[in-house]
Amino acid sequence: MSNKVNVNNLPPLDVEVKNVMKSEFNLAFWLSVIYFIFLFAVPVLNWTAPALMKTRIWGGMSLTWFLTSIFAMILAFLIAAVHVYFYQNKFGADIEETQTRREVFH
Repeated sequence: MSNKVNVNNLPPLDVEVKNVMKSEFNLAFWLSVIYFIFLFAVPVLNWTAPALMKTRIWGGMSLTWFLTSIFAMILAFLIAAVHVYFYQNKFGADIEETQTRREVFH
């Protein structure tokens, strides 16, 4: 006997779950697009404006290294913060309501 689940036998998602998944996908998609534009822009700038990208800033680090190391991490953290912010706004009230109901009934 197999423990595998056949996806075709599952019931369809209700409208609320479908909308949540769609909005989560849209947010993640656009945040990914922003990050990939940044990642693509660095080599393009290296190719089209090499003098600018070789400019020494902050501790002798070139602008290229600054963008690919420090700024990329800052951007990743900002993207994560935006995602968490939207998630909390969407589900924060629902989670608090569920916790309140659990406290009342237990």
